Amino acid sequence: PDPVARPGAVLDGDPATAWLPASEDEGPWLKLNWLTTRTITGLRLSSADSVARARPWRVTVIGDGGVRSGTVGKDGLLRFDRPLRTDEITILFRTNTSVKSFDPYKGRSERLPLGIGEVSTLPAGRSISVNLDERVTLPCGSGPTIQVADRQMRTAVTASRRELLELREVRATACGEKVSKPLELPAGELRVVATGSDLTTPTRLVLDPAGRTGPIATPSPVRIDHWSASERRLHVAPNPGGTVLAVRENENPGWQATVAGQKLTPIVLDGWQQGWLLPPNVGGDLVLRFTPDRTYRVGLVAGAALLGIVLLLAVLPSRRPPKPLAVAPGRRRRGWLLPAVVGAVALLSVGGVWAVLLATVGVAALVAPGLVAPHLHRSELRRLRRISRLVAWLLPVACFGAAGWISLVDPLPHTSAAPQLAALAAVTALWCSVALPARRFTVVDPQRSTGRSTT
Repeated sequence: PDPVARPGAVLDGDPATAWLPASEDEGPWLKLNWLTTRTITGLRLSSADSVARARPWRVTVIGDGGVRSGTVGKDGLLRFDRPLRTDEITILFRTNTSVKSFDPYKGRSERLPLGIGEVSTLPAGRSISVNLDERVTLPCGSGPTIQVADRQMRTAVTASRRELLELREVRATACGEKVSKPLELPAGELRVVATGSDLTTPTRLVLDPAGRTGPIATPSPVRIDHWSASERRLHVAPNPGGTVLAVRENENPGWQATVAGQKLTPIVLDGWQQGWLLPPNVGGDLVLRFTPDRTYRVGLVAGAALLGIVLLLAVLPSRRPPKPLAVAPGRRRRGWLLPAVVGAVALLSVGGVWAVLLATVGVAALVAPGLVAPHLHRSELRRLRRISRLVAWLLPVACFGAAGWISLVDPLPHTSAAPQLAALAAVTALWCSVALPARRFTVVDPQRSTGRSTT
């Protein structure tokens, strides 16, 4: 559980820290105890505006003197119809206001859980506040254990209460009897292992050389000015010893970092994280840009323009009838062979087995009308032709539209198979309509017989 959202936050005197129960908890509750019995006439439930939460509405309070229920007003006050004398109360939150927040990573809106910053009883008594900025030193062994060659060292953590509660990165220093003198490291390759403890997890390790005269490695403050899916703008303070900028995302060679027009050297951190090296005394406004995004957008615009041209040519009527061209029968039969082969290779390389399955279904759908055509009347045959042409024209467009709609509503559009299968079905349908030769359905009119008539 997250200690920031702990129940004890309702009594720390800071409305900016809040208790946030799990979003799936349909009946959250709080229990407060006192050393002596007191008379309570109501409750005040408050939170800072910076806390993203749902407000309590219907509340039930259970104590030694009975049960009190009521509605929490907009000012956060809940007044009892009669006083309640008790040394403990249990607050049941029955109904909350509905508040939604948009999650940019999931691409959808989700309901916010209940949030309570402070709980105080009426009449108001003496409030107890906790100094969250007070620094505390945990005992030796509270930090990670460092293994250097054949020597093992323990560490101790010194941090403020706020840093510990918010699970921030804190400093741990070597402690114990073996740290009275500097650590001597042998020449050559050396393996250093940092193992976490029950309270801490190691994130960085700094070995400070003895007798150092240069600058000491210290973190540089970073300010985020803009953050989007394809461009991020940051402000990094210069560091005399150089800086490593780490982004907690998978390494991708498409990302490029620049400072004042100067490209930064990319590196991979911890085997998977994206990072860049900032030279000493270099800082300022830093831009992270996903460079393939521009090519992708140009391709979309070009595709939309070509689609508009095709639709325009399809709508405009022809000014003069086309001249009949004499085409050899063999060439007419082989005219579809090249697009069929090229399209089949492309589909197989992109879709694999799924493309073969979808192509098989498409071929079966095209062959089926030819099998039933000899058994249809002439009017039914014309209707079948119109339906077949309409399906051949609209099916790829419908599949592409379905792929786009699924990617918008799917909670995991980047990893879900549904939009990819819909797009593959659209490409397969387009290949079937272009690559497979059209068959003309012919049928003999059963009402007309062949032969000669005599009079």
